[in-house]
Amino acid sequence: MLKQINLKNWKSFKDATLYIDPLTILIGTNSSGKSNIIDALDFLSRIPEAKSLESALMGDSHTPGIRGGLEWVVRKPETQFTLEAVISGEYEQENEQVEFDCLYSVTIEIEPKIQLINEFIKLLKSNENHKSNNSPENKISRIESFIYPSSGSIKMTLGKYELSALNQLFPKNQFLLMNQKYLPFYDFSSLSSTNWSYTTTIEVLRTIFIINPIPQNMRKYSPLSKTLEQDSSNIAGVLAAFPEPEKEKIEQTLLNYLSQLPEGDLQRVWAEPVGRLGSDAMLYCEEKWGENQEPLLVDARGMSDGTLRFLALLG
Repeated sequence: MLKQINLKNWKSFKDATLYIDPLTILIGTNSSGKSNIIDALDFLSRIPEAKSLESALMGDSHTPGIRGGLEWVVRKPETQFTLEAVISGEYEQENEQVEFDCLYSVTIEIEPKIQLINEFIKLLKSNENHKSNNSPENKISRIESFIYPSSGSIKMTLGKYELSALNQLFPKNQFLLMNQKYLPFYDFSSLSSTNWSYTTTIEVLRTIFIINPIPQNMRKYSPLSKTLEQDSSNIAGVLAAFPEPEKEKIEQTLLNYLSQLPEGDLQRVWAEPVGRLGSDAMLYCEEKWGENQEPLLVDARGMSDGTLRFLALLG
């Protein structure tokens, strides 16, 4: 679970911390930085799969660049930014539940060129019981990656000792700790919390999903799909792709919430395949505006922006 993010010289933030609960609501005036926080989460979500720093920041053929472009990623007049994520996790060890917190940190320089300056995962706390060896010198507490102008190193702090892979040329335009092929092999078998902090960090960053519903895109026919796009343009295709009776249950849940909107009396909301091949789908609803009125069939093209946005957030 993502518990906290720290922003240093990221866009409008000099040094800020956001604590995250299962439900976190951002409230602020215009230009107070709400969208910049969402952009930070968006960037963190790209790290595990990014082919390079450039693609994470500027986008590629599949992903748009970070909002505002590269020019506005770093707070002026700085040339570097740091993003950090505090992540909690748990696993089972010898029939006991082990809980831990870890910190992922990445620092990137934008000028004179885009390059990785510092990246590390640090185990903050754990209730793990090292029965095999309780010596603190044998607990890996930090995995670090430092990039230098001409060479790189990966350093693992093992208590008071340091194990390093030095004098190797690592690419300075990639995230190293998220790419296991750049990590030297270490035996984590007796150091479970450290191993889990690494794997959990990758999993949590991958599950960050930023949704920004664009009603005009949601009004179009969309292909059947199992994955919702960030702009919710394919929400009809996602809903229509669910098998019965799961689809019916989801549509009823959506209706329970949507019926509370001032859009008339919604009787039903659903998506269904259309066309000869049934490979595309359209979103529909039935509205009843008076007791003596017949329900009116409306497709997504006739739904209000508010209804479509609310539907996307519920989905």
